[in-house]
Amino acid sequence: MKSITELQAPKSLSRLEILALVRRGKKDAPNYVNKSPDAHTYTSKAFEARCQQGQELVIQWRTEVNVGLTSERKTVVSRIAAREKDLAEAYDKLSSAENERDAAQKQASIYSYKAKIAEAKARLDYLEEAIGSNVDLAQSAHETWEQYYNRQTSVYLQALNSHIRKTDKSVSSSTPTQVVLPPFRNVSLAYSTQLEEPNLKRTGDKPEEIN
Repeated sequence: MKSITELQAPKSLSRLEILALVRRGKKDAPNYVNKSPDAHTYTSKAFEARCQQGQELVIQWRTEVNVGLTSERKTVVSRIAAREKDLAEAYDKLSSAENERDAAQKQASIYSYKAKIAEAKARLDYLEEAIGSNVDLAQSAHETWEQYYNRQTSVYLQALNSHIRKTDKSVSSSTPTQVVLPPFRNVSLAYSTQLEEPNLKRTGDKPEEIN
């Protein structure tokens, strides 16, 4: 399994990526002279689809690293409930102790249950902290894909709009055609603290990819 660092989006665009984005914007310009406002281009749909796939891999990582922890957490929660029931019953028995020796034995059982409960609660704290840490790491990695998409489309749009203005001779320089893309649609990072599987859901349909 890859580390969460390996599943993050690139932190910056390479020189070759920037040149490719500029070329793509120039190539797409003639097709989007009269493009509707706030609609994806074929290229930006592909950008979004690839970044959404990156987010899905992050969510898959979170599920995989937490599956053992969440399973153990359920077991520990059940163990605490059982020991607390045992402790309550031990207190009831203590009140009906027949003699000092019997009372001492029952008191020892109470101490034992308290120690087991404390140990289980310490383990529960550790598990919840570990689960929460993984969720936070996934959140940060998930956000890098939207940031990467925005960096890509910023360069692409600048080139696209520049060449649209050059292509569309009917538009005056004072009222240039301006393509504006819709916001990036994040894959939902919804996560249940009750240890259910995350909900992989987008707002809207999955965009097409360029083959």
